[in-house]
Amino acid sequence: MRNVARGLPRSDERILLKTTTFRQDVEEAMKLLGEKGWLFEECTVMDAKGIPRWGLCFAHPTRIQVLKNRGYFTQFDSTHKTNAWGHNMFSFLVRNEQGIWIPGAHCVVERENSEILAHTMKAFKRWCGWKPRYVLTDDSAVEQLAVRRVFPGLEAGEQEVSHLLCTVHTMRTLNKRFKSEADKPIFNVLRHAMYAYTRIKCYELCEEAIFLARDEKTKNYIRTYWLDTSHKWAMYARSHSPLLEQVTSTNGSEAWHRQLKAGGGLRKGDASNHSNINFFNLVFLLTAYIYIGIRGMILHIMQQADNRDSKARKAYNDFRVKSLSIVYHEYPEVGLFPGPVQKLLGPEINAVNERIAQGKETPIFDENLTCHCK
Repeated sequence: MRNVARGLPRSDERILLKTTTFRQDVEEAMKLLGEKGWLFEECTVMDAKGIPRWGLCFAHPTRIQVLKNRGYFTQFDSTHKTNAWGHNMFSFLVRNEQGIWIPGAHCVVERENSEILAHTMKAFKRWCGWKPRYVLTDDSAVEQLAVRRVFPGLEAGEQEVSHLLCTVHTMRTLNKRFKSEADKPIFNVLRHAMYAYTRIKCYELCEEAIFLARDEKTKNYIRTYWLDTSHKWAMYARSHSPLLEQVTSTNGSEAWHRQLKAGGGLRKGDASNHSNINFFNLVFLLTAYIYIGIRGMILHIMQQADNRDSKARKAYNDFRVKSLSIVYHEYPEVGLFPGPVQKLLGPEINAVNERIAQGKETPIFDENLTCHCK
């Protein structure tokens, strides 16, 4: 479609016609998903107040298998302003072997509600047998309740799912709740508790924060939302796993959503291809998502997911094929290691060579294979 009135220099099939109704937009979206071979399911669920909530979940068959295979640790989050109807979009991401976050599944819902979100997550579970062990989200109560609905744990004969909270969002909550000067001692103690690597130490610090609280309301707040939930936000609950210690925030989801929103919904480079960007073009770039419906949003997700797949393929090739310069000149045996390991070995080799150039003895490992050359 070409929007002549706005002076757009090129057409964009993601733009929503003003005469299109929501039902027409959803039908077109599901038609697109069917043509592209994606899995999808539309649903309407009654919430706790008896109000119907609409949702549409969808996933590419290949990527949802990645969700199944790598879903041991899954993070998900929602983003807004991705379509003209004001509905929120959730993305469920897993990290592959090369550290690239792959969007395995998506859903768009009328509003953030645990009932409709749980229903869409059950669809993912049904499609591929998704069985996470750890789930990482922000501190949204809706997301936490939805996870409990979908993965009840041992009482349903399933694996227990540990729900971890993003440390960045946890710190924001801490800053917001204890921002006054009088509450600074409580803030400092709870921040220390967040990075305590033993449960006993974390509990001691939480009890100290309760003692420092000035009134009973604050004491109860700390007991309920910090002491009783420490297994979700404290580092001691992640210290057994290097992966959980590496990934403490939902930055993977945030980066994916930024990618979707980049350029006002246009692909990277679209704006730079306009030879003359006039006022109307600028307005369009700033407000493009206002005119993108469910179909346009899904089409954009498809395009950006393909870009993420390309990034994953490049990372895989670099992991297996890319080599440091020392492999070709001095140490070909280093080339037998994957790329990331080569990057670790390179500085060590250079340090030994520099040591020898200074006239020092070649470093020798002791019986415990410990190097003391520094």
